[in-house]
Amino acid sequence: MARPQNPAGSYVRKDGMTNPENFTAHRKVLMRLSELCGSLTSAFLITKDTAYSNAAKKHLNAWFVNDQTKRPYCFSLFNLDGIVIGAQIMSDEDHDLWSFTTADGKSVAKALEYMAPYVADKSKWFLKPDVMNWEAFPGARPTYILGAFRLNRTDYYNLWKQRKHFLEVEAIRRNVPLKFPLLWLADNK
Repeated sequence: MARPQNPAGSYVRKDGMTNPENFTAHRKVLMRLSELCGSLTSAFLITKDTAYSNAAKKHLNAWFVNDQTKRPYCFSLFNLDGIVIGAQIMSDEDHDLWSFTTADGKSVAKALEYMAPYVADKSKWFLKPDVMNWEAFPGARPTYILGAFRLNRTDYYNLWKQRKHFLEVEAIRRNVPLKFPLLWLADNK
């Protein structure tokens, strides 16, 4: 969108608005993944038909496991937030997702460990920098303060503490799913 007084001028930023000329197809694709996996998993929970869970696995494999189809840095951070926050919210006295490990060795702890070097120094990221807002990442990810407390990892606390806590880019603020992670660690007894 150009300035009304100068149609050839640059886009004028407005709070909450995205430049319509920006590349945003990745948002639609991520939303579609969310809808597919949610629907397929729901269908499996209702019917117990593994065709649904296997279809969801194929999508998740393409997004998170297969090196040929993995998404960029910002999505890796966003997805890690979802995994860790899910473990935090869904764990209880009988089900501790923080200590759960799959048969092939995957776990919340391993996911945090995998991304930690890239949060500490994003220049080590092995793929091309993200199209938008590369300089504004990673910020203080809620995942690392939660991981610090749940996994007793001082290095994760330091990683969280040393990152920028007040994010200036609206698109990044919008995509941090847990704004006040310390509230989730408070003992409410």
